[in-house]
Amino acid sequence: MISRNAEKVLILRGRVLILACAALVVAWAGTACSDSHDPVDTTDSKIAPETTLEGISTGGRYFIRIAPAPAMPEVGALFTLTTEVFAADMATPATVTTAQIDGWMPKHKHGMEGVSPKTVAKKTGLLETQGLLFNMPGQWQFRIKVTAGAHGTDELTLPFYVSH
Repeated sequence: MISRNAEKVLILRGRVLILACAALVVAWAGTACSDSHDPVDTTDSKIAPETTLEGISTGGRYFIRIAPAPAMPEVGALFTLTTEVFAADMATPATVTTAQIDGWMPKHKHGMEGVSPKTVAKKTGLLETQGLLFNMPGQWQFRIKVTAGAHGTDELTLPFYVSH
């Protein structure tokens, strides 16, 4: 049988151990999630880094970076999306021949209703989509499907949260 004081010491030590483990996890997560290991040099990007979403297309053909303007679109307000498309090397702008860019709300299984967004190529690897509109707050996805000559067609879905 453990004395009352010994029990309190064990509980206190357990709490200290839990806090120490939590601190290590937070420190590790901060290092693992830092931008210091980002393989993409954004110094020449046409998009401000604090407003971007990016990723590798599902088939690995393209690196795609997007940014809405304004950075946090309001519900019911039209906005523009700038899209940069690079070859798999993440450095060479891709010559996009076709592009489909839209929004999708997976929880409600619907897209952007009542709008017809238009995407135009501004220059090699740089697209602008106008006429996008989030009709309600919640979790959305940007769905991007591009074709760039011999590289073929590939797509990328990026999550985006719209607040009230």
